[in-house]
Amino acid sequence: MPGLTIALGQIPAATSTEIGTWLVCAAAVMVMVNQGKKLFLRQPPLEAEFTPRADFEQHKRACHPKLDRIEREFVNRTELGEFKREVRNELSVISARIASMSDVIGEKLDVMKSDLMAAGERRASALHMRINDVENLVNRVDERTKT
Repeated sequence: MPGLTIALGQIPAATSTEIGTWLVCAAAVMVMVNQGKKLFLRQPPLEAEFTPRADFEQHKRACHPKLDRIEREFVNRTELGEFKREVRNELSVISARIASMSDVIGEKLDVMKSDLMAAGERRASALHMRINDVENLVNRVDERTKT
């Protein structure tokens, strides 16, 4: 053991910049390992969390007799009719909201598309201008070298 303490005692003390460098390197390695896990490990599909349609249909068939019995025994027909009307009204309001939201989203997408197309046209025209400038410069060089 005395040889080990002598060997450790001969190692110079690290400066704060060296410690910072090691910490930054360690953090970078940890970030790369985390990104590698995200990239290479398979994620379960989102549909795996949902109930399969066959199970849903089976559950639905199993619940229908119970719902019918509840409806016969506990719900007055007029109350059920009123409830159905209320639900239909709410559904029509929700449907109208969804339609208006989809119209707004469609308009926003059209605006974004036109903005992207205009930006692409600007970049393309700038690129063509640069290519023309380079062509003019090359032609000048050719004229100078011919004489």
